Amino acid sequence: MLLALLTGRASFSDDIDWWGVLKTAELHRMLLPLRARLEKWPDLPVPASARQELDHSFWAWAVKRRACLELLWRIGSIASENRVPLLLLKGPYIAERLHESPRSRPFRDLDLMVEESSFDLLVRRLVEAGFGFASSPFEGLPSEVLRRWELPITLVPRTAPGLEVDLHMNITHRLEPYRVSPEEIWKKAEPWGMGLLRLSDDDFLLFLFIHSLKHGYFSLLSFYDLHLAAQDPLLAGRFRCVLERAEREGFGSLVRVSAELGQRLFGTTWPHCRPVSRKERLAAGLLEARVRLGRPWISERFQLLLTAGLLVNSVCRLWQYWRRSLFRPLATIPPRRHAASPWSNPWASSVRLIRWIRNNAYSGPPS
Repeated sequence: MLLALLTGRASFSDDIDWWGVLKTAELHRMLLPLRARLEKWPDLPVPASARQELDHSFWAWAVKRRACLELLWRIGSIASENRVPLLLLKGPYIAERLHESPRSRPFRDLDLMVEESSFDLLVRRLVEAGFGFASSPFEGLPSEVLRRWELPITLVPRTAPGLEVDLHMNITHRLEPYRVSPEEIWKKAEPWGMGLLRLSDDDFLLFLFIHSLKHGYFSLLSFYDLHLAAQDPLLAGRFRCVLERAEREGFGSLVRVSAELGQRLFGTTWPHCRPVSRKERLAAGLLEARVRLGRPWISERFQLLLTAGLLVNSVCRLWQYWRRSLFRPLATIPPRRHAASPWSNPWASSVRLIRWIRNNAYSGPPS
């Protein structure tokens, strides 16, 4: 029912469980967009208590929004004094660009992108200005490791401990299976305001797709941003270029899965979108089930550890291959089995072993 209300498909004759809708909207951080949609339907029979709950949420987020904007102006001033360029990734820019009113999109932190050469300088100046380090998966790592892997850090102002500032060197980091060139992002960045820069239209749309699958597997807000981006003629016209760029850089399936999931949730349609494969359709179905359930079953820290474990496993397997092929004498390398041999394939070996056990269950072990 929440999706029907957000997309305008709800009818006046529907028997709506308003408290269930509000609970689901709060779970997905959709109370402000829901309130903005209900303002267009003044005749919709919404209980007064439900409207009052939406108003309370609106004013609570308005206070946090004002505090975030003041903090953004403060950080922008510090960066300007030290001649450090800052790029605003989301938050205030998404609210201003995609939503009808900037006050109808909640944001609880600031995501800023800094050049690698100026990263340490800005962090030192912010710490001198009264910022402290917040607990994060990358807390305590040396600056060399942060720069090498393009990992973000989180800072908290001591005067406003409820707010957070995430400093990034790129819109992705090197522990993720996809990467975007930061040099290309800075080259195409455009001025926004407060002395800050913003992403170009292509980079902004690509960031929305990446962000929706990174954080949207348990929240509707990221996919709702994509739904609104598809209704923007300028962003919708750049979708084909973004998809081709993602295909060249090796994560085109990510964009297609995100587009397929947006179509299932909000009916979002993108021009020139290619049909998804069977695996991508299956991935979108699993993510859709995860989104409809609510909270994530794994934390971001566990997700990071899982990604790091897969990376270490890949490096170890590659090292074993190099050691066998480069550091051992050729005479000691065993001959390679023929590709047609069933024992050269682990799956075929397992099937053959299962068949032998089934056929010889009562005849004893083989001689």
